[in-house]
Amino acid sequence: MKRWLIALGILVVLCGGLAVAGRMLLRSIVNGAQKDKIAATLGEKMGVPVSIAMIEIDLSQWFRLRPAVALRDIAIGNPPGFHEKNLIAAKTISARVLLLPLFHKRVEVQSIAVESPRISVETNAKGVTNIEALLKKLSSNSGSPSSSSNTSISIADFSVTSGELNSKAENVSLHEINLQVRGFSLDRASEISMSAKYATGSVSGFKLDGHAGPFKPDSLPVDARLSLTIAPNEIPPTLRREQFGVMLATPGAKARAGLEATIKGDAYQSFSGPAKITLSNIMIGGHNDRLLPLSGDAPAQFKATNLMSTPQFDLNIPKAKLQLGKGHWDGSADMRMHGKVIAGSTQGAIRNIDIDEFLSSFTDSSGRVYGLLAIPSSTLQFSGHNAAETLNSLKGTAKVTVTQGRLGSMDLLSTLEHAFGSMEETAGASGNTNFSTLSANVNIAERKMHVSDLLLDGPALRVTGSGVIGFDETINFSLVAHVSGGTLGKVLYTGPLHLPNMNADVPLTVTGTVQAPRVRPQVGKLAKQTVNQTVRGVVDQFFKKKPQP
Repeated sequence: MKRWLIALGILVVLCGGLAVAGRMLLRSIVNGAQKDKIAATLGEKMGVPVSIAMIEIDLSQWFRLRPAVALRDIAIGNPPGFHEKNLIAAKTISARVLLLPLFHKRVEVQSIAVESPRISVETNAKGVTNIEALLKKLSSNSGSPSSSSNTSISIADFSVTSGELNSKAENVSLHEINLQVRGFSLDRASEISMSAKYATGSVSGFKLDGHAGPFKPDSLPVDARLSLTIAPNEIPPTLRREQFGVMLATPGAKARAGLEATIKGDAYQSFSGPAKITLSNIMIGGHNDRLLPLSGDAPAQFKATNLMSTPQFDLNIPKAKLQLGKGHWDGSADMRMHGKVIAGSTQGAIRNIDIDEFLSSFTDSSGRVYGLLAIPSSTLQFSGHNAAETLNSLKGTAKVTVTQGRLGSMDLLSTLEHAFGSMEETAGASGNTNFSTLSANVNIAERKMHVSDLLLDGPALRVTGSGVIGFDETINFSLVAHVSGGTLGKVLYTGPLHLPNMNADVPLTVTGTVQAPRVRPQVGKLAKQTVNQTVRGVVDQFFKKKPQP
């Protein structure tokens, strides 16, 4: 027994000595001229410069006939036609390769692990990214007779951990990139799982699970499940303001927008599939104390085109029902994002919305109009690189109705009494104007709302007309006040106009701003109306005279 222990001890010492000696020998070989030769060979195969600072050997895996090497401080250069020196820089790339299959012209890689790669994305003058250029070069080389010969290549497990991607031109960055590919081979699909974050430690990010391949120079089939989450509060405030204006000034810490999609197609061309949109706890509006909550979900159709070069994303929502404050929005939407341009259109209806809550969320006007807002039908189109361009591009139509409300910014009846009593332009009198119905047709274009078929119907006054409200809150309306007696009728009858009776249609203009309206009687039209009414009265009296016996 003792002899066996002595023999075992000698064997252990011998193996240990051989391991140390072998490790030193292999390290001296691969870190000398061979290291540069390996880098040059890799660069030739990839079509870009490759540099390797150090190669280390995992000798324990070699003794198990599973050779393993670790490449330290790797840099993969850019394809021709791009400015940056390197496309990818990685801290470590480790590989574990089976030895025996090499004698049968098979390269069977158990694993390749890439740690902390840094990827710099660029686009050349032809609109092709360096990522696309490199992938197509790799595909061409791997599929050419000179590169493949009769050798087959398979990788059991390929992984990337803690990666980072930056695109200066598109102002896009991704962090915590993790990728795992199982069962990779050039001639069949591989299982793939990938995730990334908008920023380190953020909620915003995406995850992709499914299959990709076979890998060809102009084709990369994809069949996967995509999950995308956006926390609007994580978008920098300056970028939110630039892209969305007042819409997402203070979205809230719990705000989430999600997309779940099943996608199928080609990553080089396009892939698409059914999806579901989910919005929760999103506070919209430009004032911290006057925000409107938005939530709900809807089925959709998702499509991505030219993902590797100039990506375009399309989202079609055929039918949605969203909670907007205390009311609802029912309709459809179609949105497209191409680079920094976001374009789209919507059509639908809004009901049971508090109009003061709605207006004060997006404008500086608060307490101007009260009541229950309904928009039975509306259409809207938009397109732009940023919020300013989008606002300039707005085009659409809407039919608007407000019921059981009041104007909180002006006592219209008192204003008209003063205006027609003095026959001068008058500032809006402070106070309220109650009404049962306020309705109009609205056409939006050129940063203006063109209002037609306006009707304000209340217990003491009825007003009709048309006009324009600018996005800068300037107003210019031509109205007709339909007076039926009352104090205003008395002013018309006994005041400077001396209208024949206390029932009249009185024309007027309203100008200024929403904050400070000014009312002016239309004297010329009033005079003409007075003459017409007098003539009609004389004629009526003439025909009513009875003949003398």
